[in-house]
Amino acid sequence: EVLRHKYQLIYAVGSHIPLPEGSDRWLSAEALLRTLHHSDRLKHFLTREIVLREVRSPEAFDRIRFLAGDKLETSISRISLILAEDLLQEPPYELAWLSNYAGSQDVLKFLTRPEADESVLEVHIEPDRFSVLLALRGFLACGVLRHCLEKRHRVDYGIRRGAEGKRLAVPFRASDTPAERSEFGHPDCALVLTR
Repeated sequence: EVLRHKYQLIYAVGSHIPLPEGSDRWLSAEALLRTLHHSDRLKHFLTREIVLREVRSPEAFDRIRFLAGDKLETSISRISLILAEDLLQEPPYELAWLSNYAGSQDVLKFLTRPEADESVLEVHIEPDRFSVLLALRGFLACGVLRHCLEKRHRVDYGIRRGAEGKRLAVPFRASDTPAERSEFGHPDCALVLTR
């Protein structure tokens, strides 16, 4: 078991510390999921060949799963671009300052292209707001959102029942079988999958 390539040992040393820029990461994940849920442009673009959508109650996000394949490979950059454009045009209240960059091509490039770095940004962004852009970049340009949305609920991940008051997504070994004493190593994956 320990020698499996998916197995990752993390030993906690010291006292608990908060996740760096944790609230910005959470807001970014929630904003992207909200945009994915409400975007009319994406609803027309995401066909049944690319995505499975399970409609849930109005107060919950739809359960969306990307279907791996050639169609997704050819359209994932366009999906990321539409997500970024729609988010910049109509951000949630907590991130309303993002609307100042709605027409900015350099901000879009920074958010959606993995090869772009902060040198492409021609506009000045406050340091406390830059962490939000970095979180959005991680989800869109670095593929964290895609990775999370390709996982199957209750097969690849889910909420462990009976956990000590913690309602956090954990990896599953098989259908309805959580991996014992394990959590996702990447905190942004845990944030998106916990939705």
